[in-house]
Amino acid sequence: MDTLTAEAALEAATTALTAAQAAADGVDELVEHLEAFDAGTEQERAALDAARSAQESARSRLEAEREALAQDQRRCLEVRGTWPSVTARAAALLVQAQEAEDASEDVDTARTALAQARNALTDLAGALDEEGFTSAAHARAAFLDRDAIDALTTTVRASATVRERVRLGLEDPQIAALSGQEEDRLEAASAELARADAVAKDAASLQARTAESHEHLRRAVDGVEQAATAYEEAAGSSADLIRVASLARGENEAGTPLATWVLQARFEEVLVFANERLSQMSSGRYELIRVAEETSQRRRRKGLGLAVVDHLGDERTRDPRTLSGGETFYVSLSLALALADVVSAESGGVSLETLFIDEGFGTLDADTLQTVMAEIDHLRAGGRTVGIVSHVAELRDQIAERIAVRRVSSGGSTLRVTA
Repeated sequence: MDTLTAEAALEAATTALTAAQAAADGVDELVEHLEAFDAGTEQERAALDAARSAQESARSRLEAEREALAQDQRRCLEVRGTWPSVTARAAALLVQAQEAEDASEDVDTARTALAQARNALTDLAGALDEEGFTSAAHARAAFLDRDAIDALTTTVRASATVRERVRLGLEDPQIAALSGQEEDRLEAASAELARADAVAKDAASLQARTAESHEHLRRAVDGVEQAATAYEEAAGSSADLIRVASLARGENEAGTPLATWVLQARFEEVLVFANERLSQMSSGRYELIRVAEETSQRRRRKGLGLAVVDHLGDERTRDPRTLSGGETFYVSLSLALALADVVSAESGGVSLETLFIDEGFGTLDADTLQTVMAEIDHLRAGGRTVGIVSHVAELRDQIAERIAVRRVSSGGSTLRVTA
């Protein structure tokens, strides 16, 4: 046998020997106990049979001869002995009989185990003799643990592998053809082998990176194809919606988004109200119109440009930036008041009751100033509250109700209300 088979046989024989020795230690005592128990069992069975016969005779006599009940009872008492009743004694005998049967089964089991142990000892002796061991102690002395056996097995396998590799190398035609007189070029061959190994490692690394890149590219292509398919499906089912959305974004002939188109309509309404007030403030000279684009370099929404028509002259259109400071002020005031009017008209009668005007009057000429003040008085007469923030002395003289803010030397300010 090889080492593994011998070890397995030794372990099995050792286990069987231990079990056999443990079972054999108590066999003799168990056999004596079993024989004594068998004798007692036979006596108890005989007594049980006698008791059962007496009980049946008593029952027969009790049924046949009721007049001899007292005598039968005494006989039953005599037969019963020290037991409280015949039934109790019968039950006890049955229990003893059952225990005797269980003990008999235990003896049979022990005999079977003893026979197996003897067979195991016979097999162990044969295995020891076959492997050259003189005794079990000799076999135990040669026992190796699992780690040692695994180490030896690994060493044997490695040696067999190396031996097979050497054998195959010696059978190579180039090696077999050597005469033994060849020049030793081991160092050069080793260097060449090292260079070849380095090239092979670089090639393997490049191949791995290329394969990974190819996999990423394949996944990306699959994702693009899936996205393109999903886009084509979505575009096919949403062509009308996309067309409407494009028009709303301003992708139309006019290049005007939907929001700008709505603002154009509202802007036209603001300009109508603004031109009414601007005509009064400018004595009919200026009019505001909406143009597609302004000349300003600042980015604005297309279609919301503003131009000024000067009716004093050749009716040409002017950029709002060419207006003077005073003109810019009352043009802005006209637009603000017009926006308030449009908001009131579009909001179910909600009106803007309060309006604050910050500066702008300082550059107006006297006539225009009077015109603007007349428009403000007209707003006040219509129920609106108009507040003017200004440093112009002419306005202070024309406005009866004022709040004057003056700075004091202590760093604060004072208020003086003129009503």
